[in-house]
Amino acid sequence: MSRRIVSTLVLGLGGAALFLACDDAPELGPGSSFDASVADLDASITPPPPQTVDGFVDGGIEDEDAAPPPPATYAITAKVIGLKNAGLRLVDPEGGTTTVDANGGADVVASFPNRVLAGTAYAVAIDAQPSAQRCEISGNTGTVVGGDITSIVVNCTGLFTVGGTVSGLDGKGLTLQSGNEVVAANGNGTFAFSTPLPTGTDWSVSVKTQPTSAWQTCSASPASGKIGTASVNDVRVTCASNPYRVGVTVTGLSGAGLVLRNNGGDDLRVTGSGSFDFATTVLSGKAYDVTVATQPSSPTQSCTVASGKGTMGGAKVTLAVTCATSAFAYGGSVKGLQGTKLVLSDGKTDITLDREDKFSFPKIPSGSTYNVFVKSGPTGVRAEYCRVVSGSGTVGASEVTNIAVTCGIGKSVFVTSRTFSGNLGGLDGADNECAALAKKAGISGEYRAWLSDATGSPVKRFKQADVPYLLLDGRIIAGNWKELVGGKIGQPIDVTERGGKPPVSSGTCKGTTSSVWSNTTESGELLDVEATCGNWNGKGSMSIWGSYVQVDPRWTNDCKFGGGISYCQDSQAPLYCFEQ
Repeated sequence: MSRRIVSTLVLGLGGAALFLACDDAPELGPGSSFDASVADLDASITPPPPQTVDGFVDGGIEDEDAAPPPPATYAITAKVIGLKNAGLRLVDPEGGTTTVDANGGADVVASFPNRVLAGTAYAVAIDAQPSAQRCEISGNTGTVVGGDITSIVVNCTGLFTVGGTVSGLDGKGLTLQSGNEVVAANGNGTFAFSTPLPTGTDWSVSVKTQPTSAWQTCSASPASGKIGTASVNDVRVTCASNPYRVGVTVTGLSGAGLVLRNNGGDDLRVTGSGSFDFATTVLSGKAYDVTVATQPSSPTQSCTVASGKGTMGGAKVTLAVTCATSAFAYGGSVKGLQGTKLVLSDGKTDITLDREDKFSFPKIPSGSTYNVFVKSGPTGVRAEYCRVVSGSGTVGASEVTNIAVTCGIGKSVFVTSRTFSGNLGGLDGADNECAALAKKAGISGEYRAWLSDATGSPVKRFKQADVPYLLLDGRIIAGNWKELVGGKIGQPIDVTERGGKPPVSSGTCKGTTSSVWSNTTESGELLDVEATCGNWNGKGSMSIWGSYVQVDPRWTNDCKFGGGISYCQDSQAPLYCFEQ
């Protein structure tokens, strides 16, 4: 055993005979000294707990983590009737005893000092009978639900009481009535009315006030009878929680497949905006938990449940479910771009690209359609074209990233900046005119005229390309040879080798000023062997022209005309020139 010296400083003592003591040590009076050798103290000294004074702890630091309020506790009392003699002693739920004083037969309320929590079982009993009297106790066992237990009756009258048992009680506020007496039943267990009745008296028990929070319906059985030679204790008051629907009001739903779920298992399939109820009811006092099990699609939407968790009260619960259509961007990437100022568009937004890169258009709601196209081709590199693959579709449940724009070098096409007569020096002479104008304009490549006679036609003379044919301003007139001779072109051939507007023709047919020497079908073959101005040597008096303002078959076969002997010499029109 370790020893410690204990010293005490006493201040302000004005009286006499102050004595101090420590455990088994002798008292210390005035003038005494304390011998540490006789004071055996435990070497382990536990400091006192922090003291809280006026909201502050340990030297003035305020306790920010205030303790929650203590749980509610409830009193248990017993009504004693007809007690005339002394000696009645009751045992409380905690095992203590309470002696009840006689009051000349007047009613007495016996109180127990201990209070109990909700959910606590109680049992009150008679520990000792009064002298020369016999008392019986009723309503003395049960479990507290929520409220003071006041329905215990100790009957010392020699008459008989009415009581029974409450079961299934979850709510608060249940009151029972027998005659003019009303008792509060705040627990599951036994109860009794304190009005004593003689043998042969009619009795009845009814529910005066149904319980709330949880809301329940209680009923008594048997509900009436006649007093015999003993107290009635077999009235059964049975309570059942009321079931209520859980409903939803859905707004904004446009997709399909929305599934709501309550309490992990009750599924509700919703087909549109409106009000709906779950099939399974929820008992008052029990939890509900509504969640979105499956979000809608086509279009993809996100639905949320407002305040989806709670405890069922005393009426149907209707929750708000709000659905909003999800929005996603759409885009892709550009490959092979050599020039600059490639403009992609969806009809609302333009995106300009100067290099290979990814691109993305603004978000649109799921279910919306999109169409991305080349608004204007790249500049800086002649005959560069760009094509859009997978450029149209419908936005689904995620961003669209597979739009592909591929760029490459195609074949240039132009209409000559000058006009010619029908004396072209044959097909070779016409090809030479195209080549000379291209060279003069600084355009490289081999060019041939879109022209036919008895010696040849484009379908026989041209190198049939698998790449696009496009104007010098980047517009594509055909994706390849097959499209070129398919009967319709994508753009009129109305740009010259200089990048300007075509010249005005004269002396052709119909007074047309946009005629182009041709005599070629839309499929690239000879149209009329007689209409060639003598195989383009200025002889003969008949020709067939196309029109540089047309995109249907008239672009190459617009009109046919013949005149005098000098007709082919006098008519003036440009040529179409195609890169090989």
